[in-house]
Amino acid sequence: MDTYFFPSYSKLEVKIFKGIKSYFEKQPPFASSDYENGFYDVVAQYEAGGQHYTFMAEYYKELIASVAVDIFNSMPADEQLEIRRFYEINFLEQYYDSDSETYEYTINNLALNFSNRFSSWVEDHFTLEDLFNGTENNDGDDEID
Repeated sequence: MDTYFFPSYSKLEVKIFKGIKSYFEKQPPFASSDYENGFYDVVAQYEAGGQHYTFMAEYYKELIASVAVDIFNSMPADEQLEIRRFYEINFLEQYYDSDSETYEYTINNLALNFSNRFSSWVEDHFTLEDLFNGTENNDGDDEID
C-alpha cells in the first residue's frame, strides 16, 4: 500500500507564502469587523475544517494564486528554477511527458499548486485564536515573521 508523503515546506515556498500573507495583512477584513485585516479572513476560511466560505471559495483561490504568481515572477531566475523543480518532483508529476522527458505545465498550473500548499501552510501555522491573542502557532517547521 502506498503511503502519501507530505513534503516539508521549502524555504523558497515559505518566502512565497509569507509574501501572500503580507499581501492579505494589508487588505481590509471581509468577514467580520472583529478582524484586524484580510489575513484573518484567510485563516478563518482554512480553519473551518477546510470548508471555504461558499461565496468566496473561487475568489480566494484565484487571488492567492495571482499573488503567488506575482511573487514568483519577481524572484530571481535561479530561485524560480529551484521552486519549479521542487514542485515538479513533488506535485506536478501529472504534467511529465515521458516522450520528451520534460514537464509541460503553465504558470497557472503552478500557481494553483502554490494556492493549495498555501492553504496547508496556513492550517499548520495559524489559528484565529492565536491571531486574536497576538501569538502564532509555529510547529517548528519553519520561521514565521
